[in-house]
Amino acid sequence: MPDWPPAHRGLRERLSRDLGLWEQMRDCFHDDSVVRISWINASGPEFVRRSKEMVEQNVQASHRLGPIFVTLAGDRAIAQLAAIIDIPFTLNGTEVVTSCHHRLLLRAERRESALRLSGFDAVYLRDEIAPVIPGQTVAVDPEAVKAFRPSYRLLSYTPKMSGTRMNSQPNHFQAAAPDRSRVYTTSYRCASGRPNWLMRSK
Repeated sequence: MPDWPPAHRGLRERLSRDLGLWEQMRDCFHDDSVVRISWINASGPEFVRRSKEMVEQNVQASHRLGPIFVTLAGDRAIAQLAAIIDIPFTLNGTEVVTSCHHRLLLRAERRESALRLSGFDAVYLRDEIAPVIPGQTVAVDPEAVKAFRPSYRLLSYTPKMSGTRMNSQPNHFQAAAPDRSRVYTTSYRCASGRPNWLMRSK
């Protein structure tokens, strides 16, 4: 396996997911890695398995990725980037796309000469829904999304319409705007000029 730089490792994982390259996606994660996003809190390998199941249920998600900022320290690295996930579906007979804006925080670690992801977190910002054909009206009942977290309520609504269950329980990575810093406190708060998780690198 090529020793991809941390930035390439993050891009490789996301593109593998969108292209359905499941073995390649699986190879991006350490066995004991942790993935914490809107619909799953599990290991990297389990995340890959569940992602494959989601595609088989016809939830066709794709990702738009922004520039990656990487901080290195020895055998560890943290990469963060802006991302948008697009999910098309049909709402009351109208073709629509839900888009969710978020930031990804990826932790990579080299073990026995292999650099893979050990952590994968998402901080959700906002989401939106739009018709595929401009000019059509899209209406969402506020009561239908009332129970979902504000930062990704429409993303939660989309899989609901497609039969996929989303996690609506409060977690640090799902928090509303005032509490988003908690995910950074865990792995990216600066101390002595370097992130805490990186300072534990051997």
